[in-house]
Order: sequence, then structure tokens, then C-alpha cells
Amino acid sequence: MLIEDFEYYKRYANHFSKNSGLDNPETCVKGSDWWYDYPIQDFGYVFNSWGFRGPKYAQYIGKPVNICLGDSFTTNLGGPIEHSWCSLLSEHFDIPTLNLGMDGAGNDAIKIVYDRACELFDVQNTFVMYSYFHRRVKNNTFEGVEFDLDKNIDCFNKNFIDRAHYTFLPFWIWTNYELDYIRNNHKNNFYNLLSLNLEIPYEKIDKDFYKGIKGDDWITWESYTKDHYPNEIMLSDVWYNQILSYPYVNRDGYHCNEIANKFIADFLWGLYNAT
Repeated sequence: MLIEDFEYYKRYANHFSKNSGLDNPETCVKGSDWWYDYPIQDFGYVFNSWGFRGPKYAQYIGKPVNICLGDSFTTNLGGPIEHSWCSLLSEHFDIPTLNLGMDGAGNDAIKIVYDRACELFDVQNTFVMYSYFHRRVKNNTFEGVEFDLDKNIDCFNKNFIDRAHYTFLPFWIWTNYELDYIRNNHKNNFYNLLSLNLEIPYEKIDKDFYKGIKGDDWITWESYTKDHYPNEIMLSDVWYNQILSYPYVNRDGYHCNEIANKFIADFLWGLYNAT
């Protein structure tokens, strides 16, 4: 077992629930209307005895496997496990690909799990979606405890996994300062979903465009813009990025949906083939 000393393990080992974290109507980032109207509802959260969203992992001890590491974007909060980037990536391989994602994990926790997994399994390939820079393991819990960017970058570099094929959380997570660091230092490993829509000029991000994203029965354009963004910042980059994130988020309004995860899985598959 990999994480029995973490508080996370106590919460999630052999755990089942219909909702988790942001994935409920009360805490959905885009509101309860989004959550109730989301087209994919028939799934739940099933965690194995090791505390991961996957099958029984003991059967793979000592055997060749791939491992996928990350936080809630890897466990795929807000959607079925089959839509996770790990599951979609696994379709390219004929050996098991284990999802070792942990909701709330930082990059230090990711490195701990990597080191322990390498002792238990015959790890063939490692794939990582690196987490928020400010998270740390503290008293065996995952906390956001450090907001000094220089210290966060030092922590990231200290816990960087040399053997991994890796990328970072989606574009809507990062501050501009963090994005600059990632792009300047890891530009070949940052998959920016926003780039898919950069050719759409602002004037075309209108009611009809939004309707095409959301479907007829989702929250209205008027309601969304009124409730989320006052008129004076509707032309800002924040508003622009949030609107463009709509095609890519899960039922919780925050994590990646199957469309986004397929792009991410294909991106990591491309990195794998390039080495």
C-alpha cells in the first residue's frame, strides 16, 4: 500500500459516494443549475482499499505497470473514472495503467507516491499532471500552505520526477506569474486548452456561441453574465478565459471533462512517443 500514513487514506480507502468535493449542487463552481443540467449524471466515486479510484491494485505488485500521478484532475472529480486522462491514456497500452491521483495532493505528495510505487511495482512508464505549486504535505494532510512563488518553484523543482512524461493543470488554474514560469521553463510540456480557441475573436463569443457550448437547457447567457461578471469586467481576460473553459469542464464546473481529458491524454501520448 502507498498512502496509509496520509489522512487522505483514512477518508478514501474502500470509499463510495455519489458526490465528492466540488461535485455537488451546493458547491459546483458554476452553480446548481449547471450541476443539475449537466448531461452526464450516471456515475459515482468508488475507491479501492488503497484509497485510489481504481480496481484492486494489490494484484499488480511486482508486475509491469504504468502509473499516472496527480491531484483531483487525475482522479477526475466531476465525471466518471472512464473519462479521466489516465483511463483514456491507458487505451494505448497493453499493460495496466494505474490511476494514483489524490484529490488535494501537491507536488511533494505526488513525488512521495511515485517513490513508493517504484518500490512496489515494476514501473514501465510514469505520467504526471503536476498540481498547484502552493500545496504541501503537512502533518500527513494536503494543505495550501505556501504562497511565496519562489519557494513554490523550489518545491516543484525538488520534487520533479526526471523519468516522467508530464504536463500541468489546465490554463484556468494558474496566475499569470505562474503561467510565465511554466511557459518559459516547460513550454514543451504545457498543454494549453485555451489555444484551441485562440482563433475565436471576442466579437464572436456571443449568445449563439455560448448556446452552442451549453445546449438549450443549461443556464442562460444572460443569467450567466449577470450572476458571474459585472459589466465593467466582461471584456477582461478572466471573463474571456472562463467562457472559453465551458467546453472543457466537468459537472462540478471546474475539473476537466472527457473532451479536455482526451486532448491531455493524446498530448501525453505524443510526449511518450517523442522520447
